[in-house]
Amino acid sequence: MSPALTAELRKLRATRTTACAALVVLALSAALAAANVLLAGKEQNPDLDADTFHHIVRAPTMVLGFAMVVVGVLASAGEYRHNTIVPTLLAQPRRRAVVAAKLHAVATAGLVMALASAAVSTAVGLPLLASQDAPSADPGPMPSALLVLVATGVVYGLLGVGLGLLLRNQAVAMTTALVWWFVVERIAPAVLREPHAAKYLPGGAADAFVRLGDPSRTVSGQVAPWLGGVLLAAYALGLAVLATAALVRRDQT
Repeated sequence: MSPALTAELRKLRATRTTACAALVVLALSAALAAANVLLAGKEQNPDLDADTFHHIVRAPTMVLGFAMVVVGVLASAGEYRHNTIVPTLLAQPRRRAVVAAKLHAVATAGLVMALASAAVSTAVGLPLLASQDAPSADPGPMPSALLVLVATGVVYGLLGVGLGLLLRNQAVAMTTALVWWFVVERIAPAVLREPHAAKYLPGGAADAFVRLGDPSRTVSGQVAPWLGGVLLAAYALGLAVLATAALVRRDQT
């Protein structure tokens, strides 16, 4: 393990926001698991069936994604807020290596948080399903549910790092992410005069990807789930490249 990666992992462990984000994800994973079981068949919710368990596992996907955007932004833009970017670059003058270490560290955090979320959802969901005499879970979709959860945690974390490094301000980066998600993606089809444009944007790609391996919840007008995953990864990679170029060219003093 490189010294730069070790340093970034230590920063994440020492940051209270990382722990808070993890606790929120785990708490909501438990709450969503309970809600999926206890509210089944009520208020137009689907009845319990063999697919309920893998729906429980993937239920916290977008909560996890938002939490990892926050972690990624703070891991990158936080360096500018606390003026630690200069010592970081003095310790590792190769700026591309600094970006790579941040991406690697946040991706690792996303992986760990996703697996922890799946463990909590399982620990809460399985006993509740057993208590409700639910049909035996179908194990077939489980690998895709775990893949969706893990990939979302990793990719959204990378998006957060790229956005934070590019904008260098925590508040601006988080506001940009929220405005993009709730405003830009909603009005883009009207502005572009293309009603299907939204499905190719990051939010549309994410909405499609979370349905990977879950044909019962396929929505018309979306790209294929695998293509949504590819598009989302491409957006994260493109943002990381832009952030790296910005860090290399900027004067950080």
